[in-house]
Amino acid sequence: MKILAKLLVGFIGVAILCAIVGIVGITQLANMATNLRSIEKETIPSIVNILGVAESLQMIKGAIRSLATPRSAEDSVFIKRQLDNIESARADYKKNIAVYDPIPRTSEEEKLWKATQAALAVASAYNNELIAMTEKAQRAGIGYDRDKIYEDIYGIISGDRRLEFDNALTAIKAQSDYVVDYYGVQQIRAATNAATISETILVIVTIISFLVAIVLGILLGRSISNPLKKSAVILDKMAAGDLSERFVVKSKDEFALVAVSLGKVGDSVGLLIQDAAMLAKAAVDGKLATRADASKHQGDYRKVVEGVNQTLDAVIGPLNVAANYIDRISKGDIPPKINDSYNGDFNEIKNNLNQAIDAVNALVVDAGMLVGAAVDGKLATRADTTKHQGDYRKIVDGVNKTLDAVIGPLNVAANYVDRISKGDIPPKITDAYLGDFNEIKNNLNQAIDAVNALVV
Repeated sequence: MKILAKLLVGFIGVAILCAIVGIVGITQLANMATNLRSIEKETIPSIVNILGVAESLQMIKGAIRSLATPRSAEDSVFIKRQLDNIESARADYKKNIAVYDPIPRTSEEEKLWKATQAALAVASAYNNELIAMTEKAQRAGIGYDRDKIYEDIYGIISGDRRLEFDNALTAIKAQSDYVVDYYGVQQIRAATNAATISETILVIVTIISFLVAIVLGILLGRSISNPLKKSAVILDKMAAGDLSERFVVKSKDEFALVAVSLGKVGDSVGLLIQDAAMLAKAAVDGKLATRADASKHQGDYRKVVEGVNQTLDAVIGPLNVAANYIDRISKGDIPPKINDSYNGDFNEIKNNLNQAIDAVNALVVDAGMLVGAAVDGKLATRADTTKHQGDYRKIVDGVNKTLDAVIGPLNVAANYVDRISKGDIPPKITDAYLGDFNEIKNNLNQAIDAVNALVV
């Protein structure tokens, strides 16, 4: 798998985990929101309004009981206030019923509500009758008729018919108890449990996602870092000149390409080293014409090999010229001076060779001059040693001394022969001579002795 694919798999995996966490969180939050909306739209209104109905009934019951006691005409304000309270309570009652009645209910709640509605209808008729009797008593004024009406009202309130109202109160209490228990306790508890479960699920999914992400990160990191470390080790060894190790990768990702490339680098450097060693050995063996085959190399490696070949050409070319000149000079074939342009040490070698050529040519010229002088009988002629240096000066000086050694005795012999020919017999030669010069000396002395004998 390619590194890019590995990275994509890792990041997609993390993204999927994040999506799972998000989906679970959103789903649980949606459930919680649904529960809260249900509490807001059903639970709270149901509880509030059913309790409102119960409270209104209690207020009506209290007001009716207050009206059941006979009162004087002066109590008309109190009676009106109670009637107003009943009217207000009945208005609240109707309002609460209007809100509660459309709210969806459970089957059990609906069953209770039908029974409650029936009881409330009876209680409403009961209330209407008592209110009508109270109003009639107020219109009757003080007297027997009014007292009789209040007596009837009291009999209704205190007799068996009070159960008509009490049954309504009992029914509404049962209804409100159910609503409070179901909506106020069960649904809120269910919402709380749902929130707890949601929190637990989110924590578990988050932990699992975190652990999976860590495992993915470790696996992905190792799959990348280990080959990188191996590559770095091999590159360090290559930098240190150790080409023995190769990068072996079993995967088919980019590191396989890196391994192949590192192997090619090692082969290229190894071939470069091999050619360098071959050139060095050829130089040691004196095979100065040996060159490396640059076509076996590529890129900058080819430039290196070509540069070495060109360096050898630049070095060996002047050396071959110098070797040829020295060979010719050693054989007496004095070449012309070198006119080619060279740089650095090669120019120094050229100048030295030219100086050697000048020195040998000067030696040859002076030798030829001395030979010509000798042939011409100019025996006093000598070469100027100051025009020569070193051993060349010793050679010229030696030739001059040789000529002195040869011509000195010859001059003595010529002088003696000249004097003898003129009758001027000289004394015998007493100087010491060697070899042929001593033989000439002895011959001259014998000639002197012979001439002197004739004269005597």
